[in-house]
Amino acid sequence: MLKKFSVQHFKSLVRLELDLGRVNVFIGANGSGKSNILEAIGLLGAAASGTVDIESLARRGVRPGGATRYKSAFANLEQLPHIRLSAQSDASNYDITLWHPDARPGTPWRYKTEVLAGADGQDPISRSPASADEQKKDFLRGFAALKREELQGSDPRARLLDALDAFRIWEPVTAAMRRTDFGSTPIALDGSGLAQAVHPFREDGSDHLHAALEQALALTSWVHSVFLGHGMGSPAGPPELMFVDRFSHEDRNHVSALDASEGALHVLFCLVLALHPESPQVLAIDNFAQALNPRLAARLTERFLEWTAQGLDQRQVFLTTHMPAVLDALPLADDEVRLFAVDRTARGHTVARRIDLAQVAEKRPAEDWTLSRMWATGRLGAVPDV
Repeated sequence: MLKKFSVQHFKSLVRLELDLGRVNVFIGANGSGKSNILEAIGLLGAAASGTVDIESLARRGVRPGGATRYKSAFANLEQLPHIRLSAQSDASNYDITLWHPDARPGTPWRYKTEVLAGADGQDPISRSPASADEQKKDFLRGFAALKREELQGSDPRARLLDALDAFRIWEPVTAAMRRTDFGSTPIALDGSGLAQAVHPFREDGSDHLHAALEQALALTSWVHSVFLGHGMGSPAGPPELMFVDRFSHEDRNHVSALDASEGALHVLFCLVLALHPESPQVLAIDNFAQALNPRLAARLTERFLEWTAQGLDQRQVFLTTHMPAVLDALPLADDEVRLFAVDRTARGHTVARRIDLAQVAEKRPAEDWTLSRMWATGRLGAVPDV
């Protein structure tokens, strides 16, 4: 898992350093830069894959744009041509500087410097413009990714590269989750392909995943079970996600994803990302719980944190949210669950301040003052100035 992340001169992130936990929740006004933080990690993930171009960024959920759009461009700030990013785990570190000539839009970014090292800088794989090795002079290709094949799978440097490479940013769209088309594995970034993604959780799957599905369905009042079938679609077409309505007559109790409530779809989406065998080790959801009733948002957050903590391969998650109820589900005493208030300075630079949950709990005006209430009243910051 990522323990530290830093970025310089990416969009509104002029200089940002974060000490991370297993769960990282970012709150703030619209336009404060929360999504930019996720995209900066996505940019580093593309670099870890070996190529930083339009396609590799889009696959990770980074919004498209030219090189000038990705570089910080503030008034009274030197316009540097480089973006620097680094990530650190317990036993390794990956640090890069990316450069792109403004006159050549659409071409891949160039690696100016690159260092992949073990703990305390041991066994570094590195290069710079001064490198004499011919193998290091193709600056359109990641040198660390090239050397990845020579590393053992258990090598912490390899594990860090793999985690960054697999990182994705999901932002579920209700209309997309209703569709039957198949998305990328385990599910497309907009949530399409939900029907196929739920398949491993059904009764013919593992007991562990089926039990989690039962927990997910228990968050809805009307769903008894789910299966793959055909509602209004053609029997020859791809199967749809079908819900069994516990309140309807058994002859008419099948509801397709086209008619199901968006709450049920979002619950299953979160289940898939948390526990699907092919979900990445490190993942992000932008606008978490955006379409949910506040009470369901809080309960789903509790379950989602439980699901991502299960098993030996616990998942590290990054969430942005505008839903105050999400905060009420955060365990105040767990140091691995971290809340960050994201704001813009007077110059427009994005800053992220960690909120000490235990300290905030101690300073509540009264016992009935929840985190959501404190956020809504401005006591945590991270609110729009309107």
